[in-house]
Amino acid sequence: MIVAILAITLTIVSFSSCNKDEDKLTKKDMLTTTWNITSWYSDTFTLIPYPDFNLIIELKFENDGDFTFALIIPGNPDPVIINGTWAFNDDETELTLDFVLDLKSSLNLPLINKFKSTDAEYTYDIIKLTENELHIESAVEVIKAEKK
Repeated sequence: MIVAILAITLTIVSFSSCNKDEDKLTKKDMLTTTWNITSWYSDTFTLIPYPDFNLIIELKFENDGDFTFALIIPGNPDPVIINGTWAFNDDETELTLDFVLDLKSSLNLPLINKFKSTDAEYTYDIIKLTENELHIESAVEVIKAEKK
């Protein structure tokens, strides 16, 4: 009798463990959340961390392929908001962000006013993507973020 109960228990456990793959999060599941950028630098600038300037940058990815970039500047009541679309490549190893960059109308600062509106498309290699960590890189930029 004990052997039969043990056999049934092992069978149930083995079938239930097969379903764990179904519960595994996809890259889209992991990406579609709000991220706080903890590090952002390129070959020409360092934005995060920026000494003596506590910028907060959030990236929010939606399931429908839209994203929002929010740049929150201390002392400025309105964040700079950039909306765009995102997409993976076929094997989900790259992330492309497509948006119109119009900082001049979003923020009235002398440095920013030198920029012109432009269509932008950036493709990043996905170095690491987990439920709590995002690390993407291009030829000139490195961006790291933590889940908000």
